[in-house]
Amino acid sequence: MPFEPDAIFFDLFNTLLHFDFEKLPAVDHRGQVRRTTMVEVHRELTRAWGLTETLTSFLEAFDEASREMEQLKTGGREYPSRERFERLRRKLGLQDAAVTEIMVRVHMEGMFSMMYRPAEILDVLERLQGIPKVLASNFDHAPTAKRALKAFGLAPHLDHVFISDEVGWRKPAPQFFQAICRDSGFDPSRCLFVGDDLEADVVGAARAGFQVAWLRAGRSAVPVPEPRWTIKRLVEVLPLVSQS
Repeated sequence: MPFEPDAIFFDLFNTLLHFDFEKLPAVDHRGQVRRTTMVEVHRELTRAWGLTETLTSFLEAFDEASREMEQLKTGGREYPSRERFERLRRKLGLQDAAVTEIMVRVHMEGMFSMMYRPAEILDVLERLQGIPKVLASNFDHAPTAKRALKAFGLAPHLDHVFISDEVGWRKPAPQFFQAICRDSGFDPSRCLFVGDDLEADVVGAARAGFQVAWLRAGRSAVPVPEPRWTIKRLVEVLPLVSQS
C-alpha cells in the first residue's frame, strides 16, 4: 500500500543534481590522474598573487587541510568551505586574507560547472506537487547550493531548504535532523526521506524516525537499519506515495 507522507525530504547531490567530474581539468599527481578544482585555484593564485608553490606541493597542502577538516567533521558539526581554504592559505604562508575568498570563489565555480540535472527530475517533482517538499543537503557553501537550485529550476518546487552550511550540523548527525524537523514543522515518522548516501541519508534519516527510500543506483551494500524502500531512479518514488 502506498505511503501518504506529510512531506517528502530530498537529498540534493546525487539525488536531484549530479556531478560530471569529466568537466574538471585532469592532473597527474603522484602517479594518479586526478580531476580537481584545485588546478584552476592554483592557476589563479599563481597569476594574480605570484604564488610560487608547484601544483604538486599545492595539492599536498590542500589535501592536508582537507584531512584536517574531515577530522573536525567527524563529530557531526559542519564547517563552511571558507574554513578549509583559510587553513590552506596559512599553510601556503600567504598573508592577505583576501586570498581565502578567491580560493573559495574559484573552487565553487568549478563545483558549479560540473553540476547537472537529469531530465526526469523536474517531471518527478511536478507530479508530486500536492505534497510539500523539503531539501536536506550536506554542502559547505550554501550560496552555491542555492545558486544551483535556481539555475536548474528546482527552487520553485521546494517548500523548505536546509543546507548543512547554514544548519551548522551535517547528516547523519541527529542534531541536523532535529533542526530540520523543528524548523519545517514536520513529524519525521509521517515523512519520506529520499537520498543516496548510506550513512547520511539512509542510516541518519532512519534513526531520526523517517520512512526512507534509498536511491541505490547500483550499490551492493545494504545499510543497517535497512530502508523501507530501495529504488534505482528517482521516478520510482512516484508509486511509493499516495496523494490525498
